Amino acid sequence: ESLLLRIPLPVFYVSAARNDDWAVVDGLQRLTTISDYVDNQFELNGLEYLKQMEGRRFQDLPRQFRRRIEETTIVIHIIEPGTPEDVMINIFKRLNTGGEPLTAQEIRNALVKGPVREFLRQLAIGEAFRQATDGTVGDNRLEAQECVARFCAFFLKPYGEYPDGDFDGFILGTMQAMSAMSDSERD
Repeated sequence: ESLLLRIPLPVFYVSAARNDDWAVVDGLQRLTTISDYVDNQFELNGLEYLKQMEGRRFQDLPRQFRRRIEETTIVIHIIEPGTPEDVMINIFKRLNTGGEPLTAQEIRNALVKGPVREFLRQLAIGEAFRQATDGTVGDNRLEAQECVARFCAFFLKPYGEYPDGDFDGFILGTMQAMSAMSDSERD
């Protein structure tokens, strides 16, 4: 609805890697929602002002409204390669203080690039995880993925090697190591 009303979007932040890959640090949900809507994957609902547009997919919008979405300016700030991880975490925390505070796993998930995110997600929705947790761990705020990441961390490195006082760094390092593994090593 904001796009249809021509309300500017908040700035997006991405982290650039040395090979010019970008990872979204802030705004992934907004970008995904826009992309999914333009791909006609859902209908508008819960509109506050443009109630006449309720129930419409992108393809069903009048041309002028489709054009508003297509012509929306997206402002992206790039966090340059080589920015220290503690600075990245600080930036991410500062960006996300307006709403509900981010969980540690949400921050790690935004910082670690590569296949480990999908790997953890798949394990977290798997039957083995559901059985192991008796279905009591949801993944609304990446709780299940954090549980899987913790297991992987202690599976890959014995608990005696855990660096005292830096649990977040321990899990973050494990996720980075897993992302660098080949598919067969990860599996």
